[in-house]
Amino acid sequence: ALQKIHKESDGDQDAIKLTDSLLHDILHKGEKRKTTVGKTGDETIEVDQGDIENLLSCNPVIEDVLNQVISKCFMFESSPKYSSVPSKESFCSTLQLLFLNTSIPHKFKDQWRLLFSTKTDGESFSKFAGSIMGQGPTVLIIKDNAGNVFGGYAS
Repeated sequence: ALQKIHKESDGDQDAIKLTDSLLHDILHKGEKRKTTVGKTGDETIEVDQGDIENLLSCNPVIEDVLNQVISKCFMFESSPKYSSVPSKESFCSTLQLLFLNTSIPHKFKDQWRLLFSTKTDGESFSKFAGSIMGQGPTVLIIKDNAGNVFGGYAS
């Protein structure tokens, strides 16, 4: 099933990653991701409508995306949780940033601002350190030369 989805997605990496994440939650119910790395789930399990409803209603990324879509479709203001998520200033996609935003404490979800970027600030570690010192909780996102993305959150 995963291989078929990967072939039919036309290279939309965000769609593939979101699909993999949702399928992981079905195949490895109640297990943390770090304990399932490298494991293959039982891809022959039966999934009913209740499983899908639970998956979609308990996934904060899906909830937030649906909230944004519905508010735009019906032209009403939704809570501006993500108005300051800097998707235009980041190498991360909007979906990746929304996922990160669901993982940080609620009181900081609307307080995103770019503190440092090698594109605009250069590659000086001392300039990087000076830019983030005393700024409060910080999300660090790094993309290496091989295209791997990783990072951390410090409060």
